[in-house]
Amino acid sequence: MTGLAGAAVGGAISYLVSFQQIREARTQRLEGERSDQARRSLERRFAAYADFLTHARRFRNAIRPPHRPGSGLRIPIHEIDALARSADAAGSLVFLVSDSPQTEGACGAVMRTIGQVVGAIHERERDPGDVPWDELNEEIEQALRNFQATSKAELRSHGVRPAPVADSREVM
Repeated sequence: MTGLAGAAVGGAISYLVSFQQIREARTQRLEGERSDQARRSLERRFAAYADFLTHARRFRNAIRPPHRPGSGLRIPIHEIDALARSADAAGSLVFLVSDSPQTEGACGAVMRTIGQVVGAIHERERDPGDVPWDELNEEIEQALRNFQATSKAELRSHGVRPAPVADSREVM
């Protein structure tokens, strides 16, 4: 009888230990999945921010002031429009993945500035020499610097240390 009671107690203890090990393994797996999900989310944000900056800088480079005053646009207006649309599409993704109101606001400012620049170019389409190139370039550069700073701050708050980004005034 003692042997039977000992076996029952031993079986119960074995069951409880196994149950505890299963619970701990499940907890570790869930923590690992949460960590992977957070890492993937951060990677998506980083990629979206980098893509948006790339497209917005291409647009900015396209609207740099002409080399000679009065020489007109450096590239055709339809190409500038296409660059603006691609920056807008990349900016839409930023709004979907962003985790910071400051980053969203800075992205919105870049997109509004691009819209204002395109509007100014189209208003003066007949005489591109009248486009205030320096002023428009300064506005877009300031908006890009602000987006870069806010997105870096957001990513850093999540433990990411992005590589140094080239100066926003460099030609890509």
